[in-house]
Amino acid sequence: MGESPEIGPDAAVEADPCPVPDCEDQSVDIHKPKAAHSLREFLIEIGTIICGILIALTLEQAVEWLHGRERLHQVQEQLQAEISSNVEGASLWLAVAPCLDQQISDIETRLLAARASGHYAGADRFSPPLVRFQSEAWLNARAMQIFDRLPAVQAKALGSFYFFPTEMQGNIVTLHSQAGELDVLSRPLDHVTPAEADDLLAKLGRAKELYTRMNYASLLLIQSGSKLNAQPPKAYRRDEVAAGLGPKGEACVLDPRRAWHVVNAARDVPDVWSALHLRYATQ
Repeated sequence: MGESPEIGPDAAVEADPCPVPDCEDQSVDIHKPKAAHSLREFLIEIGTIICGILIALTLEQAVEWLHGRERLHQVQEQLQAEISSNVEGASLWLAVAPCLDQQISDIETRLLAARASGHYAGADRFSPPLVRFQSEAWLNARAMQIFDRLPAVQAKALGSFYFFPTEMQGNIVTLHSQAGELDVLSRPLDHVTPAEADDLLAKLGRAKELYTRMNYASLLLIQSGSKLNAQPPKAYRRDEVAAGLGPKGEACVLDPRRAWHVVNAARDVPDVWSALHLRYATQ
């Protein structure tokens, strides 16, 4: 066996393939920032930074603008659908109003007779329809600050229109409560005292006043909706409109589309009440 070569300190150094100084030369070249040597170079560097910031801000604003535009379009579609739905609800109300008019008239006539005779003959119950008026899209638009992006004319028209749905929805609830108090008058009553008749007439009077306000609000809502390009109501069968009005319902209801047309075509309010065969609305 041969003798192993003797490895000393000098041999170890010679065997190192990459001395530290040489390895540093072969590593990734790192460009260290250089100080500007003149005012011109300094201004160029500052201008580059500012341009980069402006480009980033512009792109961010462009994205926000596109997003806001898309959101505005969606909200406008929701508002348009809600406006048309409310106009349809008002048209349905006015289509049923002649029946309610007759119910109030019959109850009032028989109560006045009962005040003198002590006997109430009974009448068809006062049965206002449960029509829903909505304002969710409007409230969302205001909460999302979309309202501020709308043209001033449209914003004003929307503000005028949406005054009615909230009030009318509250009136519907109150009117149904009043109708419940008058439900006793749907059957004959004996031994009715003048004081009891007067109390029932007062309750009927409050219901009649609120019913009249609903008629007028429906008229104004339809007119306001037409200015906002609301769609006319869809076609309804006569029995659908008369649902809940009793056996005489189909004889007195109107087509909601006719009620909508009457409101938009009439020159003044008395013309509307006359065309819809309403008596209490003119008082």
